[in-house]
Amino acid sequence: MAKTTTVHVTDDMNGDPDAQTYSFSWANQDYEIHLVDRSLVKLEKALAPFIEKATRVSGRRAAGGKTSKGGARSDLAEARAWLQSEGHPVADRGRIGAELLALYDDAR
Repeated sequence: MAKTTTVHVTDDMNGDPDAQTYSFSWANQDYEIHLVDRSLVKLEKALAPFIEKATRVSGRRAAGGKTSKGGARSDLAEARAWLQSEGHPVADRGRIGAELLALYDDAR
């Protein structure tokens, strides 16, 4: 028997369909939000004056707020195993959500 699963991503602000996922960081915490173009424009407009005055930093934030040039975590297999052992729904392959990685980081 074949099974088809459809995922509909909706705008986190207003529920509009067909949203895209955007990532951002604030105060050493990484976030993801789902937005349609109209909501993204609002966010960009609100942040524009602050971004204009900010200094761009290269590299990506790693656990503990430190920056890493590589961008990829080296402990994903360990995180996946720990999350699965704790009963969290994590697939054997693929992306691990930021909120689940934060749980793993907090437990270490």
